[in-house]
Amino acid sequence: MTQELKDLIEISGFYGRDKEYVIAGGGNTSLKDGLNLYIKASGITLSSINEEGFCLLDRKKLNEISTMQFSQDPVKRENEVKNALMNARRDTESGLRPSVETSLHNLFSYRYVVHTHPTLVNGLMCSNEASERCRSLFGEEVLFVPYSNPGYTLFILVAKEVERYNKKFNRDPQIVFIQNHGVFVAADTTKEIKDIYKKIIAVIKDAYDLFPVENEIPVSEKLVEIVPAVRMLLSDDIIKSATAFNSSSIAEIITGRDSFIFNLPGPFSPDQIVYSLSEYLFIENSGTSEEMISEIGRQIEDFKNRKGVTPKVIFIQGEGVIVAEDSDILTGYLKDIVKDFCRISRLSHNFGGPHPLTSSQVQFIENWEGESYRKKVSVGAGSKGRLVNKIVIVTGAAQGFGAGIAEMLFAEGANIVVADLNEAKGEEFTLSLNKKPLKNRAFFIKVNVAESASVESMIRQTVFRFGGLDVLISNAGILHAGSLDE
Repeated sequence: MTQELKDLIEISGFYGRDKEYVIAGGGNTSLKDGLNLYIKASGITLSSINEEGFCLLDRKKLNEISTMQFSQDPVKRENEVKNALMNARRDTESGLRPSVETSLHNLFSYRYVVHTHPTLVNGLMCSNEASERCRSLFGEEVLFVPYSNPGYTLFILVAKEVERYNKKFNRDPQIVFIQNHGVFVAADTTKEIKDIYKKIIAVIKDAYDLFPVENEIPVSEKLVEIVPAVRMLLSDDIIKSATAFNSSSIAEIITGRDSFIFNLPGPFSPDQIVYSLSEYLFIENSGTSEEMISEIGRQIEDFKNRKGVTPKVIFIQGEGVIVAEDSDILTGYLKDIVKDFCRISRLSHNFGGPHPLTSSQVQFIENWEGESYRKKVSVGAGSKGRLVNKIVIVTGAAQGFGAGIAEMLFAEGANIVVADLNEAKGEEFTLSLNKKPLKNRAFFIKVNVAESASVESMIRQTVFRFGGLDVLISNAGILHAGSLDE
């Protein structure tokens, strides 16, 4: 492996592990090596990528894509472009699919390109004043590109803008901001990439007059009480994984329906639509828990009748958010996405307020195979077995017989709560389960089964983390040897 490729892997992980830059398996990196282009394959996550996660492509064939004639029909066109990218691979048998942004990366003359979606950047990019404020903050030497549908259309638009920039400055831009999307940074070394990103973040952060501190807020008892029922209401063909959460940005948005509509007038980015859909339920906090559950059920059915799908995100006035997906790993992605777009909304008020995608832009993403493929691949191998998405607590699971039970149930697709008094052993065992390439997850809770308050806390944390409880295996205890009489 060359040093350049090692540097690409290092910088990929550097940004991929930082949720301020990349969430839900997003972002992209590339390296030009003579006539070749290495680029992260579609669906591969930056945080854990290695050499096998990059597609190797022939740059000559990539350059030819811009001169090809494609269908005017958007769906057919994107499929034709996908095939052209596949044909540009050096190893056609690899099974890897080049990123839809491959041609964009190939545009730049610089060796390295790192594309991310930083929350602080998108607070500006998803605002009504994105273009004007971008120019006032960074001047003409950065390139701002208005939103365009991802894929070939965006590539052609950026190619024209880069060509125009090159004629003016006699070089390619190193910073390209894309409205409602993110930023591309290009340079000949990874050190320079990092230096440029530091400058971008510093300049934008300094421009925020209102910079709300983001904190997790404990989930209310009412939300914990209703989430198991909501999890079942959201389950259709398979039982869902769900979780409840709240944060300072979310709390500002869900004070009432007017605030909710004002702050979240529509989705801001493609990833938001891919993972969380384009609409969300808002439930007014009135009545008892039972009445709220009934209202949530009614709104879920109405949503399904209108949209043909089950909603994924439910905002509860003054309480927090419930999200549900087909696996715990997807639920985790969904949680990150919701927290991110709520922060973006709050930050956008520094620049004239939020700027959502139009209905036609939303419709394109909803029907785009490229993004749905990336999501499908990024979540890894499926969890198969008799207990998919079942929520199981195993007490005394840090080691021994309890660990064996937990491991067996985890292999069957269950989300496992490793409950034990031994924190070190419990965390270690939980980590070993989560390293397996499955969609379900394990979660450690320190518990003393001899104390009722500790057990109650364990149940509450389980419901908060996974959305309910299906099975409790009471394995913890101490065996005292003695006679039959004893």
